[in-house]
Amino acid sequence: MRKKILCLLFPVLCLGTAAAQSVDDMVDRLLKEHDSVRLMDIYKSCFQDFMGAEHVVGNREQARAYLDKELSETDTDDMRQWYYEPCGTDSNYFRVSLRAVKEKVITADALLDAFVRSANRTPRPSVQAWRKRWQQIEDVISGMHLSLPLYWEDSAFLDSLLAAGQYAVSHSDGYRRANHPHYRIVARDIFEKELQPLLETYQRADKNGYIVFEGDTCPDFTVRLTDGRSLRLSALRGRVVMLQFTASWCSVCRREMPFIERDIWQRHKDDPNFVLIGIDRDEPLEKVQAFARATGVTYPLGLDPGADIYAKFALRQSGITRNVLVGRDGTIIKRTRLYKEDEFRSLVEAIDHELGR
Repeated sequence: MRKKILCLLFPVLCLGTAAAQSVDDMVDRLLKEHDSVRLMDIYKSCFQDFMGAEHVVGNREQARAYLDKELSETDTDDMRQWYYEPCGTDSNYFRVSLRAVKEKVITADALLDAFVRSANRTPRPSVQAWRKRWQQIEDVISGMHLSLPLYWEDSAFLDSLLAAGQYAVSHSDGYRRANHPHYRIVARDIFEKELQPLLETYQRADKNGYIVFEGDTCPDFTVRLTDGRSLRLSALRGRVVMLQFTASWCSVCRREMPFIERDIWQRHKDDPNFVLIGIDRDEPLEKVQAFARATGVTYPLGLDPGADIYAKFALRQSGITRNVLVGRDGTIIKRTRLYKEDEFRSLVEAIDHELGR
């Protein structure tokens, strides 16, 4: 079994219109991105691609109640690090992970609506048509000579299931334990039009949760400072701007901020070409003001209700502290995560270099 890849991007998934894969490529992707895969689990992805959701959703209220229950009972720490993946070989349908709702990338209503409309499409392909297609797929899988656990038992069970005019199966027990699958099936056209634009940026997050990278144009935003002023990032074009994402409950932030004050702010606060803004994550004004006093910093701090500014730079549920350095042309020059002496020193040097140009 191949090792899992802990990343938020499925390499085979084309952003925009998803490309069809061969059976070999599809199986290879599933084995690469998931643990404890059996023939049963490959089959499930393929019939979801061919048939869509397992059943028509007749009662939207019950579907919403079940979704809410599942959301309340799941923990993102147990869920795999992805927001969506294509089903089967043709990507007619996509699995959209509940992680995307838990992390507020999309709303529960948006996912439920897309799922219900996808599930209630007609006509549904016949089981006989699906049985013929699965036999073609399994012939290729058999020729791959994979060491899938319980392969022959699964194959015999699927044959008997389809012979009885049925097609729906659950994930294997081992797959569920290893991967904690929590998702809804969405038709490709609905997914690409309504959900993918919201998800694809987050899908490419790096191991530190960043969704912006060196060389990117920095996302624009307006922040209200603790002194009542408002600043718009795009209005600072032509200056070197450092953004520090922080919060009073972050012990690493408290350790780093005195160094930012001493080694960066006090050295450059009088330079008209330099701007430093600390952006406090989702805390009220009074708490942020007390935080500034406790840490002894004098550089400007801004408010970020709901962490909406933060979510332009990193996955909403990823941690702080982190710093983003923006060049005079508005592009991101450097990003840091947590407080590491060597990385912090390189940030100081990068600021000195940019201001000296």
